[in-house]
Amino acid sequence: MLGMVANIDDDNKLKLVENFVLRSFKKINNEKRIKYLQRTAHWTSVLSPKTTSALKIAALGYDIERAFRRRQMQFSPLAGEKDAEYRQKESARIMKEFLEKNNFPKHVSDKVYNIISGHLTGNEREHKILRDADRINYFENIAIRRSRASGLISPDSIKSEFERKFSDISTKKAKEIAEPFYRKALQELNKK
Repeated sequence: MLGMVANIDDDNKLKLVENFVLRSFKKINNEKRIKYLQRTAHWTSVLSPKTTSALKIAALGYDIERAFRRRQMQFSPLAGEKDAEYRQKESARIMKEFLEKNNFPKHVSDKVYNIISGHLTGNEREHKILRDADRINYFENIAIRRSRASGLISPDSIKSEFERKFSDISTKKAKEIAEPFYRKALQELNKK
């Protein structure tokens, strides 16, 4: 899938992670989410070419809760924040449980848990890389659709969301990559 093997002795173990994520989202017929996670993993590798196995696993699994969702989230800005907080904690739990069941080293499962559970607000290097990769991916793949769907949400709310997500990007390199996508989404939004 992504050819993401580094720092784990057994290549088959990393394939287990890839297959787990694929199966989980295929089971709910959400192929788009698989592609989204693959792009986040790609951007993670671009931002940090010597990425650890834990960060690569986290990039694939940081949104796994969506495949196991037990409850529907209401759509509102506040619900979005609550949903994101819940999703990061639940995704961390699901991935750690999966890694432990499949005999990954404890230090890897603990690190994956830490990265996923803190990727939205954490200040560790891996938190920032994953958050930046997710933001680049958001602007590359979701922002333009959000701009076009502005009949459902006010353009001002969408613009605020874009500005907040762009300002969340912590590194110059990530901002440079995301900026053309960000500008294009704003242009599309301004057509409304």
